Amino acid sequence: MEKAYFHGNNKTDADIAYAMDVGVGYFVCDNEEELLAIEREAEKRGKTQKILIRLTPGIDPHTHKAISTGSVDSKFGVAIETGQAMAFVRTVLAQKHIDLFGFHCHIGSQIFETEPFTDAAAIMLRFIADARDTLGYIAKELNLGGGMGVRYLESHPAIDYAENIAKIAAKMKELCATLSLDMPAIRMEPGRSIVADAGLTLYTVGTLKTIPGFRNYVSIDGGMPDNPRYALYQSPYSILLANRMHDAKDTVCTVAGRCCESGDLIQEGVPLPKPARNDTLAVLTTGAYNYAMASNYNRLPRPAMLMLRDGQAKQILRRESFEDLLRNEL
Repeated sequence: MEKAYFHGNNKTDADIAYAMDVGVGYFVCDNEEELLAIEREAEKRGKTQKILIRLTPGIDPHTHKAISTGSVDSKFGVAIETGQAMAFVRTVLAQKHIDLFGFHCHIGSQIFETEPFTDAAAIMLRFIADARDTLGYIAKELNLGGGMGVRYLESHPAIDYAENIAKIAAKMKELCATLSLDMPAIRMEPGRSIVADAGLTLYTVGTLKTIPGFRNYVSIDGGMPDNPRYALYQSPYSILLANRMHDAKDTVCTVAGRCCESGDLIQEGVPLPKPARNDTLAVLTTGAYNYAMASNYNRLPRPAMLMLRDGQAKQILRRESFEDLLRNEL
């Protein structure tokens, strides 16, 4: 746990106490109220807690508004542009039980270019240099967060992640030399780019409903409870009929979930072989932000999860039952 980073824009007092009790290494501190709560809990335990301050560098990476997190007007972090960030650093340095280890930013998700990352890195490094010159504080670490894109569709560009990281690093080295700044330890959070295409979701087809002149709805035995991403921000997916991979894709469908909710869709305009009851529909690239975002919306149990290795399947999560849903009811 000493390697773990605890994120969140509203960590409760109970969250903070629990994290300290289990030895979380770093809190990514979002605001002054949280800072003071961390200070109080650290003082109670007679310890010094390492933190990073989450900053908003004011970058627009041109992603969907719901997954853009680095602009000045954001619920996350403290803005550099307004001057609040430097004032916050001063407040942090005045605490007796806090070790300010460095800074964190996260500008958004599904970014396929390197420029937004290098722009954010430049803003963050200049801020680090300003903090050195203004307050005498030298940051040990800079965490640039995650956000590198993943190919959900064949039309999405393929990313050479190693090449991208090398380009970002080269720009950062140049700027550190210009600023006469010793480069802090650099961290990134690759997350989705590692696990997204390691997973897929299988559904059983229930019905095909054709509305002449409008569309074809193919309904499945899941939907927004197990994958809310399309309902939230119209995330694209590649979808196949797994049991009829080589049949002609002669029907354009809207893949609909089973909830009592018109917005319960997984994808629209999907070319498929004409689906039939009990076909298996596969939604690809669901290894990230899928089960972690799942819920019991409409009181539906969550599905099981299997891990495949060398042609062998191993169950790693049990399918929820109605008894599971009722367990906490009194």
